[in-house]
Amino acid sequence: MGEVPSWLVELPRLSWLAIDGNPYISNRFTEEQSLESVVFDELTINNKIGEGASGFIYKANWSSKEKLVAIKIFKGDVTSDGYPKDELENCLLIGRHKNIVSLIGPIISHPDKKAGVVMDFIPDSFKTLGLPPNFDTCTRDVFVDDKKLSANQALQVAKSIANGANHLHQKGVVHGDLYAHNVMYHQETGEAYLGDFGASTYYVTSSNLAPCFERLDVRAYGCLLDDLISICFEKNEITLRLEEIRDLCLNNKVLDRPSFEEIISFLTIL
Repeated sequence: MGEVPSWLVELPRLSWLAIDGNPYISNRFTEEQSLESVVFDELTINNKIGEGASGFIYKANWSSKEKLVAIKIFKGDVTSDGYPKDELENCLLIGRHKNIVSLIGPIISHPDKKAGVVMDFIPDSFKTLGLPPNFDTCTRDVFVDDKKLSANQALQVAKSIANGANHLHQKGVVHGDLYAHNVMYHQETGEAYLGDFGASTYYVTSSNLAPCFERLDVRAYGCLLDDLISICFEKNEITLRLEEIRDLCLNNKVLDRPSFEEIISFLTIL
């Protein structure tokens, strides 16, 4: 097979997909680009702050820069999400954005020869929004019983993630794993970051399938809105509008879903 089959990205209920690393994924770069490499010995690991399918996340001190960072140590050369090198290249392509956990560079000289990356450390005032799916929910995140948001907090999370996702797709990157457990939000303002690009996939933005790739993440975003609505402790004009946008995002006709740019415009009027 020499290309992504159109039927795959046109499946009406497909919400999460990781296909990078396949030979038909195009080269991401037209010219050589680089990141700052970080020697492992310059890092002092404090504590584990997260875990995904592809690796473990730790809080660490970067001695030569005298700053706190987050580091991700990959579990192996290939995981259920894909290849570490593809995540690294996609993060390089994405660059920096105010609503994305940004990459600083790869870790080199790990004593066990493990691959890893250094990322911006998100302050402790930000917490993970959800927990990964369990055997009962299968494909949907779970939330602790006391997790509640105001309608305005939910709106700010929705705006932040829509802005971050729109930036990804301007660069030709499908997040592929757009879940609440990959979102960190400020407990007072609702400002949020989208992270964990282990399942991300590159696509050519000028290709015929580009709108379908974006709408795949849009459907996942609709599931996220559904989660946000479910943990709101109040129902008002904001939550009613979020429900309307959710329904648009969950449309089974893939190309009838809004783009992230359109979603941002819908949220701006609130």
